Amino acid sequence: MNAHALERLLLRAGQANHFKSEDIEKRLYAIKAGLAGEQKALEYMKKLEFPFPFRVLWDIRLQVSPGQFVQIDLLVITPTRMIIYEVKNIAGRLRFEESPSRLDKVDLNRMITDSYECPVLQLEDEMADLRYWLSCRNIPCFVEGAVVMTANIVVDKPSRNGRVFRLREIRRHLQEERRGMAGRDEKELDD
Repeated sequence: MNAHALERLLLRAGQANHFKSEDIEKRLYAIKAGLAGEQKALEYMKKLEFPFPFRVLWDIRLQVSPGQFVQIDLLVITPTRMIIYEVKNIAGRLRFEESPSRLDKVDLNRMITDSYECPVLQLEDEMADLRYWLSCRNIPCFVEGAVVMTANIVVDKPSRNGRVFRLREIRRHLQEERRGMAGRDEKELDD
């Protein structure tokens, strides 16, 4: 559900003093915070310059199969690879947990204050879906990704099975480009 729809729903629920008003407000806040994080990452990406061409696509949806879509926060296309950046705008002290996989937000006493689905698992699903989408179109391309945290965080327990970093680490990650074959030129990137 998008932010505009939630705002309309909140207005209706608020008028009736509905018991779900608080839940709707929290969901709306999370959506707006997520969009703010994605915009922050996009603005950072616009400032980057490299000696190779690259394209950045923001908030895209690809149909993987009938009725199934993959939503990607940021997709960077370089001459040799496609990189999904799953953007999270969650501030505070974070802990990546397993069994079940999740991301916990904890207070100074290390007590859980909030729990989220694991963004690394979300990223892995998106990468698998993008690989499938590309293979269905006979587009050979290496796909990788990372979870990018845009807010001020302290990670008590990092993820063991995925790449998670702060916004400014994108530059270093993209500088790894051109270590392989020459890859695609600008026209091929645009196509």
